[in-house]
Amino acid sequence: MKNQISPQYIAGLIDGEGCFDFNLTKKYFKSRLRVSVVERDSHILDLLHEQYGGTIQRIDTGKTNHSPQRMWYLERKRLDSLLEDILPYLIIKKKHAQLIKEFSKLPLEERYSKEIKILFKQKLSKLNKRGRL
Repeated sequence: MKNQISPQYIAGLIDGEGCFDFNLTKKYFKSRLRVSVVERDSHILDLLHEQYGGTIQRIDTGKTNHSPQRMWYLERKRLDSLLEDILPYLIIKKKHAQLIKEFSKLPLEERYSKEIKILFKQKLSKLNKRGRL
């Protein structure tokens, strides 16, 4: 890997532009990190993808006065690896990351419990609402 990004820089980017959530589908309930930036500034997402994997998606807002964006998603085990690197440096999203780590350490049978899914989703939702007016 030629362009390693420092964990401190990644933590700052995630504190400012990142969003931790739980992705719930009919079959899966998994932790996820999303980082979204305006397309003209999206080179950083390519570097993150090279370093940690994940998925990059182009998002067109459909609004003529908004620039297209790109979003980088990271899930599950790859997310665990990233959290190991950046957790000491997170400030704003530190509690979010700790909650994601706590969920990933649960035994599999507990992670698939409906009550546990609801509990963790509610806790993360509450953290994500902090700071909103």
